[in-house]
Amino acid sequence: MRVKRFMTWEPIVIDKEESVAKAYELLKKHGIKRLPVVDVNYRVVGIISNSDLRIFSDVEKSRLLMEKIKVKGLMTEDPVVVSPETLLEDAIKIMRDNKIGGLPVVVDDKLVGIITEYDIFTAMLESLGANKEGLRITFEMEDKPGNLAKVTNILAKHNVNIIAINSFKLKEKVNRDLIFLKLEDVKDKELLEKELGEVSLEIRFWD
Repeated sequence: MRVKRFMTWEPIVIDKEESVAKAYELLKKHGIKRLPVVDVNYRVVGIISNSDLRIFSDVEKSRLLMEKIKVKGLMTEDPVVVSPETLLEDAIKIMRDNKIGGLPVVVDDKLVGIITEYDIFTAMLESLGANKEGLRITFEMEDKPGNLAKVTNILAKHNVNIIAINSFKLKEKVNRDLIFLKLEDVKDKELLEKELGEVSLEIRFWD
């Protein structure tokens, strides 16, 4: 998956010469947490967020001061950016490593969008099949070539459709993965559990 699938295109932006009060108004009006700061050529020169405005503990009492301070005096300059073609996992890693909640998305040095933690949560929900009804199953499996194919072959034999599939390394167990599946069209849960049990460990079903 790539950033372009989940990012927000044409985000709300602000000029660095605008007041901090204007930035606050835009954030509040649009219910967002951060604003890319762009120049006349739409090149990203900074980013300003709710966290930057926390220095104003009482916004109403600080209104006059906020009108006097320009965005360029409070923004984070030259923020890390990605492209629409950046892999989603790479964008997530950048956000984690830099402890930031959003990344401007650029093409040819011009802003085209932004991807935030909200978009990441949306992607995670999709990858876990949260938007569709189905039977959830988790089990442990040895990290060995061909093992997962055995599982999918069993599911195919029973004409079971896979809505989502994810695997997670078990830190406490060497060479073992925790497999998560969300399935639909399961007609014989007991038989399926029996056959899957022959190639995996600790099967757990949730309706």
